[in-house]
Amino acid sequence: MNTAEALLQDLNPAQREAVLHRGSPLLVVAGAGSGKTRVVTRRIAHLVASGEHPGAILAVTFTNKAAGEMKERVAGLLQAEAPRWVSTFHSMAAKMLRIEGGGLRRTRDFTIYDDDDTSKVIKAVAGEQNLDDREFHPRVIRAAIDRWKSEGLRPDEVKEGSYRDRVLATAYRLYEQKLELANALDFNDLLLELVRLFEGRAEVLEGYRRRFRHVLVDEYQDTNAVQYRLVRLLAGDGRSLCAVGDPDQSIYAWRGARIENILDFEKSFPGTRVVRLEQNYRSTAPILSAAAALISRNRQRIERGLWTEKAGGAAVELFTAIDEEHEAEEVVRRIAGLRSHGRKLAECAVFFRTNAQSRAFEEAFLRNSVPYVLVSGTAFYQRAEVKDALAYLRLAVNPRDEISFDRAVNWPPRGVGDGAVERLRAEAARLGLSSLEAARSPEARSALPPRARAGLEGFVALLDGLGGPTAYPVEPAVRRVLTGAGLLARFTEDEESERVENLNELAAAAGEYDEVNPDGSLAGFLEQVALVSSVDDWDGSADRVSLMTLHAAKGLEFPAVFVTGLEEGLLPHMRTQSEGSAEDREEERRLLYVGMTRAREELVLTWARSRRRFGPSQPTVPSSFIRELPAKEIRPPGAVDRALLHATEAAARDWESPVRRWKPQASDRPSAPPWEKRPKADSDGRYIEEEAVMEAARSEGLGLAAGDLVVHDRFGSGRVEAIEGFGETARITVAFSGYGRKKLVAGYAKLRKA
Repeated sequence: MNTAEALLQDLNPAQREAVLHRGSPLLVVAGAGSGKTRVVTRRIAHLVASGEHPGAILAVTFTNKAAGEMKERVAGLLQAEAPRWVSTFHSMAAKMLRIEGGGLRRTRDFTIYDDDDTSKVIKAVAGEQNLDDREFHPRVIRAAIDRWKSEGLRPDEVKEGSYRDRVLATAYRLYEQKLELANALDFNDLLLELVRLFEGRAEVLEGYRRRFRHVLVDEYQDTNAVQYRLVRLLAGDGRSLCAVGDPDQSIYAWRGARIENILDFEKSFPGTRVVRLEQNYRSTAPILSAAAALISRNRQRIERGLWTEKAGGAAVELFTAIDEEHEAEEVVRRIAGLRSHGRKLAECAVFFRTNAQSRAFEEAFLRNSVPYVLVSGTAFYQRAEVKDALAYLRLAVNPRDEISFDRAVNWPPRGVGDGAVERLRAEAARLGLSSLEAARSPEARSALPPRARAGLEGFVALLDGLGGPTAYPVEPAVRRVLTGAGLLARFTEDEESERVENLNELAAAAGEYDEVNPDGSLAGFLEQVALVSSVDDWDGSADRVSLMTLHAAKGLEFPAVFVTGLEEGLLPHMRTQSEGSAEDREEERRLLYVGMTRAREELVLTWARSRRRFGPSQPTVPSSFIRELPAKEIRPPGAVDRALLHATEAAARDWESPVRRWKPQASDRPSAPPWEKRPKADSDGRYIEEEAVMEAARSEGLGLAAGDLVVHDRFGSGRVEAIEGFGETARITVAFSGYGRKKLVAGYAKLRKA
């Protein structure tokens, strides 16, 4: 039996068909737990085993974790290196742009700005426009820019109808100008710039079309307008295209994903063969039955029936808590019980709708000494000391990177204070140079005090010694920064061992990069670092409970899952109660469906009768999704009925949303549940800003960010490492030089910027 035949042996009929199909567009509708990754990897391996050149295969997905798993599986199946063009959308775009010289508006040594960098640029833009934070908060500007970019719109293509639109469009234009001057791209730009390159240079696009005889797209339901355009451009008429996805798991509309891309696939690519993967290999029958009943309420879906051969299994449990503290304590107690019966902590996960819900769980796990990990916390490459070191490396690759210049030029302190930087910038503007180019200029430096001149000379000498974009191996350059800039010495003197360990870990990461990338470079290492997400950092090998949002849970699975906070205003989110559409509500239902189908053997759903969200504890209303669950699959008996009774009683009272104050109108039916009512618009015809924007405004009001130097009346000077939560109740982690790391409450800390 040859390798190609062996790759088909353990596949079910639908999986086998998906692997073998050739000659026309293919859509694989892969239900939760139906072996989607197996099909994608077997198809890639089968193409190679059947004689296709590995370089002719392009496969894209959404996370480095998924791409890495895909490569690893294919390599194992073939007993050879996996095709090199198996990656995320963003990694693919970055690689192509570097090959093609940076696209139309950048050089090949462009910097990729992360969320923190992007936020700093947007704050600078808002400052230049003198915008009022209450109406044009930086998060509002960021959301508008992200939305336009995900739709593929350039600043000059944005429709400027209202005053608000005109202001936001101007901010977008200024933002793009700043990124272009810095030779930088944000995550959305990577895709948009590649689309512009393909549409502007037909010969480049044709070259890639000839190269890739097979295009595979994983998680197709999560593609946005720009990703759809990229797929259309690369796949042409679609005969080479295989798309795999599940509309029931489309949960990213808030970041531009369009479920229509998968629902209308057959219209976009005539002659499509649709293969449905319906056998679930993950969950027990009760879990699958409950999830299927829930998602069947959605209209935007491709009809199919999931089934499993897993007999038996515990019913789904619905637990009612008194409040969020009781909810958290009960979850911890049950996990401890599972542990005592042999279940590992790493086999348990707690999901919630919003990050703010993690507080009660973190405190409960700490009180009970149960190890946990908060996924989507401060990722390794987002830690202040790591970003400090990366700023030097980024400047060595891209001298026009102003964000990195600001971070590195006087940290650790070298006598180049804010005043000196302002004077240097003025000279840079006069001479038409970037800040680093001005620092290299004797003429520009001559305008500065002697101490600042000396500091800049040492700074420039260090950067020039790193070898530039093509420097290889990378680890020596990283070590040179850590010692030459004084970062290791600074944190060693302050006895901040964890920061020292993190910096050494960065050097180790560079060493690992050198080992697996013999043709690598400093620019390549920085690109890899920039495209790592906090979910990619997640390590499930340690024995600790995983805490994460429902969005972060996508693609993972656990034997025991707790989905918490099933209340109106949380799940479904309050946005769907006001300005949300029926489509928004369906997405919230899909989000719960995703959470439920992460569970293999045990699933517990919880809601609390009261919860503290925007001040004092408020009574809650159980999620309307609870009434959509099949009572026969839920324990204890009557749990669903009791939740419905509570909802009806709550509807009979004057019920208020935590953000939008409104009461049922006299014309409403007395028993009409709150989720069926809609608040009135304000006088401008717009609804009050959504919860995320309000929370962000409170957080921004602190005026602090990770990396800031601060002063405390008792502990002295220190550096902000992380900020969790919002407003005066936010918890700020600060590393103080004489007292070590402290976690302070914003409202009481009285921190001042140094």
